[in-house]
Amino acid sequence: MNESDLSMYSFGARIGYQIVIWPIVVIGTFGNLSVLWRVSFGIGINSPLKPMYRGVLLSLALSDLLLLATSGYNTLSGFIHPNILWTLPDWACSVLPCLQTTAALSSSLALAAVAADRYRAIKPTYPPPTGPTWPIVTLLIFFIWGISIGATYPVLKLYATGTLIVLTDVSYYRASLCLTTDRSKAAVTYVAMYVAIFLPLAIAFLSVHLLLALKIWRRRRRGDKLNLATSSESQFTETSTATTSATMTSPVTLRRPMSSPPFAHRNKRTVKVVLALILVFIVCRLPMWTFAVIKLYITLSGRIWWHVQAVVTTLSLFNTAANPFMYAFINEALSTVAWVRSWCTKADDANVTTVNREKMKSNMNSIKVPRGPYSP
Repeated sequence: MNESDLSMYSFGARIGYQIVIWPIVVIGTFGNLSVLWRVSFGIGINSPLKPMYRGVLLSLALSDLLLLATSGYNTLSGFIHPNILWTLPDWACSVLPCLQTTAALSSSLALAAVAADRYRAIKPTYPPPTGPTWPIVTLLIFFIWGISIGATYPVLKLYATGTLIVLTDVSYYRASLCLTTDRSKAAVTYVAMYVAIFLPLAIAFLSVHLLLALKIWRRRRRGDKLNLATSSESQFTETSTATTSATMTSPVTLRRPMSSPPFAHRNKRTVKVVLALILVFIVCRLPMWTFAVIKLYITLSGRIWWHVQAVVTTLSLFNTAANPFMYAFINEALSTVAWVRSWCTKADDANVTTVNREKMKSNMNSIKVPRGPYSP
């Protein structure tokens, strides 16, 4: 092949993609490592966070780190070089696609488990259920990763490096490309995973979150109606009392301003968060799987499809970087800002306690006991 035919991105496009992807990879790596630290050591054993949610967050952070390490490494190496030649080790051609698919599948399973746990937690039961214990949660995590590894194991044999001769203007050289060994087998494998695993998970994720948003919205509307009735009754009582106690010449009417209860604002915020989760899932996760299936059944030619592949990969990386903020740091028990603030508050409280103790000691030393009338 001619060397010019192997250059799918211009210099400006490669620089632009690197400017976008590098911060995503760095933020996503630090964010998911922070989730691992906060869930494992930062919040303590006696945290109100349920074992089910903590275990699923651990699995989600591990799968996101794996996707960032494999897909980010592969994508950035392709943008650093001016052509699409394979510059990584030969074993990476077969291992990286398998690890990428394993990470994406385990992440989807973890998101479905998070959605089911959230829907179960919002049911009006008293006392609130504690959920599965740590042994069951551990078995669930092994189940998620077992299914992911078992389903993506066939991908390990679908890609291999191929040697080609690259022609330049003055000479030629030998290079490698990462190619599909059996295109039809790869298409059947990815379609089977898409139809049997990912598509049901996507439907379950979207359905559960839509039901969750609808349930919270109905609860908010019910709370608003109750607050409206309470406010109207209070206004009528106060108006009647003011009219009977005032003089006939100057009647006074008192009206209390209506205010929504605090849980109404919290429910409205929760609905927005759930809708944001649905939007990010549709925009960032669905295109990656859909495009992976389409390009195996349809022969795509032209450089525009390489840019589509780059955009889809960037969206999937952005999803892994956004997951720590959407699923972990938004929770008060896992908020890093609240954690740092609590440490600062502890230091301030310790200083205040020391100062108060010193003041109390000095006051006790300066107290003068008065002499009684019969003292000598």
